[in-house]
Amino acid sequence: MATAKKKSTGGKRVASSRSSSSRTTSSRKKPAPRPVRREVGAVVCLLLAIFAALGYFHIQAIFIDFFCNLVKGLIGYGYLLLPPMLLVASGILLFHRGRPVRLRVWCALLTPVLAGGLLHLILAKGPYEWNAALVKTLWTQGEALQSGGVVSGVAALGLTAVFSKIGAGIIFVLLAVILVM
Repeated sequence: MATAKKKSTGGKRVASSRSSSSRTTSSRKKPAPRPVRREVGAVVCLLLAIFAALGYFHIQAIFIDFFCNLVKGLIGYGYLLLPPMLLVASGILLFHRGRPVRLRVWCALLTPVLAGGLLHLILAKGPYEWNAALVKTLWTQGEALQSGGVVSGVAALGLTAVFSKIGAGIIFVLLAVILVM
């Protein structure tokens, strides 16, 4: 294998005016504007927390009734924990300081779903059969805060069918501890 000798120029390099001017303009680029997605999300979570908390006191308004009935129908007992968790999510998004926040926000917002499932295991009474009327039954009982709603109730009933009531309770508690961490 032959090696080629490198030529040395032996003199000083003189930078041309073109390369130095292009170097200074490229190093002085304007910084990109700071995105405000997280701050907007924080404000949305704060407003939803306020509206959900107003639902505690049975204040009649179109959006508050719609939002509270939707959440109650979906997560039932978990609705009671939703406004504090929305405030937590708002705080996480507002005071992020550039750190990643997606997992923390998801954990905060899934905590009411798990709480609804756990409370469904403990407090809900009545036979629940796996048929077409199950969703309607869980929705109406969830709106009246007598069950875990559709999402939490189906999760609780599914885990109960697979692991028993005690096993499902243990799984809900362990998942809630993981989410809170």
